[in-house]
Amino acid sequence: MEDDTTSLPPGWARVAGRYVERYGNARCVRWSEPLVYVEDGLPWPHQFNDPVLQGFARKAAKTLESTCTECGSVAKRRFCGTGWTVQCAACYGKAALALQIDELLDQAHEETVNPFDGTRVVWPEHELPVLLASCIPSECWRRMVLPVGQAIRYVSREDVRGLTPWFKKLQQVMRG
Repeated sequence: MEDDTTSLPPGWARVAGRYVERYGNARCVRWSEPLVYVEDGLPWPHQFNDPVLQGFARKAAKTLESTCTECGSVAKRRFCGTGWTVQCAACYGKAALALQIDELLDQAHEETVNPFDGTRVVWPEHELPVLLASCIPSECWRRMVLPVGQAIRYVSREDVRGLTPWFKKLQQVMRG
């Protein structure tokens, strides 16, 4: 019996290990492939000739589709960065915030400023992702009064550059 759950993310390894154990208890048959494999961040069952083993693989993959890859909690499919993942809200929030910080810091540390190619000099609060905006200390926000009497909050490029050490520390915490 193959118990190769080491190639799976930690939250999935425990679940897949339970299916391997259940199948081993039900039938004393050896196999060489793991029950599931990961492709594009999502679980897929291996194909087996034994219909019982195939059923265990299918059920394991189906269970993993709603299990967080990091902590094993109930989760759903989400797009994060460059691909799909299955994560609970807490784990996804941490990963998404870390990526949002990367994008903000990359933009703030660009060498040249050209308003025609999308280079940012200021970030109005309403244009930042909510999670990222809520992590910026309140004393760092600037206010600009618009001609219609409304005020908007924003951070400048220099503000973001000054906050870089703080953002890096926050990323360390989020990435655990």
